[in-house]
Amino acid sequence: MDTNISENSELPPQLPDWLRKIPVLAMLDDAQAAKLIAAGTRRQWPADHRLHSQGEACNGLQLICDGQLSSTSSQGYERKLTTGEHFGSAALFAEQHYPCQIISDASTVIFELSREAFAELLYDDERLIAQLLENIESIRSRNRAALLHSHAASDADSGLSAISYFSGLDPLARKLLLTFGQEQSSKAGDIICGEGDELGLLLLQSGSLRVDEIGQVSQQLQAGGSYGAQALLRSRRMPGTVLCTDDARLIRISRRNFISALQASAPLYTAVFDAFAAWLPSLVEEAAHQPRQGDIAGEGPLRGRLQQSEFFQNWEPEQLDQLLQQASYRSLARGELLFEHGDAGREMFLILDGAIQVRFHDDNGVFVDLATLQTGDTVGEMALIDSAPRSADAVAVANSELLCVNRDGFTAMLERSPGLISALLVGLSSMLRQSNEWRAEHTEGFTSITAEQAVHRVTYFRLLDQPSRLILADAGREMELAAGELLFEEGDTADSMYVILSGGIDILGFDEDGQEQVMSSLHVGDVFGEIALIDNAARSACARARETSRFFALDREVFLELLSQTPPLLTQVLRGLSAKVRTANAKNRELQAQLA
Repeated sequence: MDTNISENSELPPQLPDWLRKIPVLAMLDDAQAAKLIAAGTRRQWPADHRLHSQGEACNGLQLICDGQLSSTSSQGYERKLTTGEHFGSAALFAEQHYPCQIISDASTVIFELSREAFAELLYDDERLIAQLLENIESIRSRNRAALLHSHAASDADSGLSAISYFSGLDPLARKLLLTFGQEQSSKAGDIICGEGDELGLLLLQSGSLRVDEIGQVSQQLQAGGSYGAQALLRSRRMPGTVLCTDDARLIRISRRNFISALQASAPLYTAVFDAFAAWLPSLVEEAAHQPRQGDIAGEGPLRGRLQQSEFFQNWEPEQLDQLLQQASYRSLARGELLFEHGDAGREMFLILDGAIQVRFHDDNGVFVDLATLQTGDTVGEMALIDSAPRSADAVAVANSELLCVNRDGFTAMLERSPGLISALLVGLSSMLRQSNEWRAEHTEGFTSITAEQAVHRVTYFRLLDQPSRLILADAGREMELAAGELLFEEGDTADSMYVILSGGIDILGFDEDGQEQVMSSLHVGDVFGEIALIDNAARSACARARETSRFFALDREVFLELLSQTPPLLTQVLRGLSAKVRTANAKNRELQAQLA
């Protein structure tokens, strides 16, 4: 029976996550996954029904929503396909044929997405086709498939045909694609692309260019040569310079124009995706080459690497294993962008191999390098908690393999495992402490930043909505101190956080001579002690009442119990804390730019 997909269709809520486990659809966001689901069809088959015969034409993706299928080859090899598994994803791009017979072992529900419906979505959605190209390039890079053919080329047209995913284009399709490029004439000594520039495809008509990539042997391009073919598939920054060494004419095709060309011409779209299907034969059996649930979790070294991160340092081994079960792999070539400033964040990454540089542009447009992350480091953790835009660029400075964790799966895991809350909060507060300590160290004696600015005051409860504030108010207690009375001393175990209702507090420290000094003065409405409340660390300073003062106090045990029992409150607190981490990091970037 066929059923058009609708809000009332009996499709499992896990379907978007199952779609994202398909390599070519791995990085879809929720809106994109919803579009694919709406364009698909629900079909139900009885037990012992032959769905497809070997050699039969396959017209698209099929994903098992419930039940089990048997796939049997002509050689008698049998494979069981169960709920959440798929086949036929290569048929989304070009005509394919089933390499085996497929029979239902039990009553089975299938989600189907035809090649025609998929193409219609891509014609209308620039972001979807851009994401798809990134996924295809990730698979190509992982399988080490060749990007260029070695046959001779003498101009832009023949140079285009030397690119592996354009090799199947006919002359008319190549000519059409070239019209979406921009012709450029350059003189010897001109810089065609500088380090950090957005890279597209360069096709050399005449003259010569020299490509200098950092750490690589210079490459000389003559007429018919090309550079940057990878950048049409996935956003890439120039990892060096391209210099004109002899007066040259070239055609530049940007990634945006390439996508526009695919959307503007059905023949070009068909020709390119036919080439992709032939160029990436691994797409036919890609599910067999991907880690299944549980495959990653058994690798102790991965768990150990995650625990090196401040974010995950307090997680239990079984909690990390649950996280790893949801993970996927991603490959980046040197110079490729992992993400760009302003991109929506929805994943964090563990570097399995290679190196990722995090950097941003200062007000003068100059790159400021924040850090170069190596094997075992993590990047983008805040994206697991909130959807704030990325605050910097992350680019591969070496060929890199990454493990990706998606926010949706992480959130679902958090809801199922209240025990994670405490560990997560400890990790976030540790990151915030580390960020504050870095800034305090680098602002000492720095005249453009005042002492008050150097003291970070975390006030994330101001982000809570009215119901959440009432929940906290009911759970807290009021207390009073006389003028000069200590609220806590440095080194005390933190078991409460405070809000000043009336009066005021001085935060005290001691200089090298042991003399008392006021580090900061807090007033009505200020919140303090909340970081120590979360991570149960010792107090880092003393707090003394300047005058008779009243406080609202919230005890640590009560606070953590509230978070575990009140998901909306948990969500707001996590977002508020991550926002403060981001703010602290942003201030560090500004300071680093001034210090550079």
